[in-house]
Amino acid sequence: MATLGLGSQPTARWAAWSPLLPPVPVAIAIAMPADGHGKQSGVSSALFNSLRNISSNGALPVPIIRRYLHRIAVRLQHCYDEVLERRPNLEGNVTVAFTLSNRGRVVSIDARGVSSEVSSCVARTTSAVEFPAPRGGGMVQVNLTLNFRPNSPRR
Repeated sequence: MATLGLGSQPTARWAAWSPLLPPVPVAIAIAMPADGHGKQSGVSSALFNSLRNISSNGALPVPIIRRYLHRIAVRLQHCYDEVLERRPNLEGNVTVAFTLSNRGRVVSIDARGVSSEVSSCVARTTSAVEFPAPRGGGMVQVNLTLNFRPNSPRR
């Protein structure tokens, strides 16, 4: 059996092709759509750039938090795009504050801004992320502001 990796790094698993043959390592890489700089297509430049401004206090470094939020950027964009279809002039920010447990799970979250629909979707999406456990344990408070603007796709 092979496990598909997300991103440009291959994920290897052992695969047995026949009961007569020994297990063979298999690596499969799936590149995420990108513009050549590691930025996902389908994510607006406003949203992508807003992920650069994250603050936190605790034992989990901001670059790691940012990496995990980049992984859900397309889903965060989808939160906005769904509402944008009904409200074409919708734009603004969602301020997000969440707390991570000593195991890296989101234990509380507050998202407010551009619309209640977008904010609640952002909160649900972010809450589902399992971050790494902070080094040395302890809680981590994370704050960021997501910028949503129409007609700024990164394609």
